Amino acid sequence: MSRLKGITGLLAALTVVLAAAGALCGAVSGLSRDASLYGARSRETVRETMGLSSQEEITTAIGLDAQAQEALAQQIAEGMGRAEADFALESLNAREQAHLRDVRDLMLRLKSASKVCFSLAAALAVVIAWTGARLTKRRKTLLLGVAAGLGALLAGGLLLAAFLRGQGFARLFTGAHELLFSNDLWLMNPETDVLIRMMPQALFERAAADAALGALRLFAAVGALLIAIEGLVGGMIRRHLAEEDKA
Repeated sequence: MSRLKGITGLLAALTVVLAAAGALCGAVSGLSRDASLYGARSRETVRETMGLSSQEEITTAIGLDAQAQEALAQQIAEGMGRAEADFALESLNAREQAHLRDVRDLMLRLKSASKVCFSLAAALAVVIAWTGARLTKRRKTLLLGVAAGLGALLAGGLLLAAFLRGQGFARLFTGAHELLFSNDLWLMNPETDVLIRMMPQALFERAAADAALGALRLFAAVGALLIAIEGLVGGMIRRHLAEEDKA
């Protein structure tokens, strides 16, 4: 029985981690398809970071007026969700277009990873319902497992916070690009590339905060669903076992 408790607790912890990973991947990929990130939010961030006071000044800084940027933003956002998008956009040069294709491929992989993580978490919820069905202190075992999973996530979050405090967001941003991309297309020149002018570091910092918040919301929703799955399946299994014991 103690072995069964350990297995159930470990599976509960793994389910929490998988749900969190799926939520983060889903939130990031979803944010990449938000046109406001490349349009209105971009212009507002440029205005604030550069201390500009008019739309004309923002247009000069970015190289696109609001209407042209909004059209470009819609095209980028739509392309992030389509594997066949080539980003052959008039406002962007060949290097920028190639980088957007790389980003699109990454976002599609994150979307797929989110689905895989959620599917595995749901499958584990069913397994947990089965392994915990005969435990006398099932809820305590599950709570300990969930607490372990949340503790692991908290530890990871604290490590990330410590890194950001010591190295700064720019170092994290650079390291992530070096890890995720096999080329240097993400190294852009403000003199020639529109993307870096319309997406300063401050925009990515805000986007990262939005993605984290979105991931928390999605994690909470998925967590509630997993609890419902475990409760429903577990109840059916326990009723079946009770009927077998009576027979």
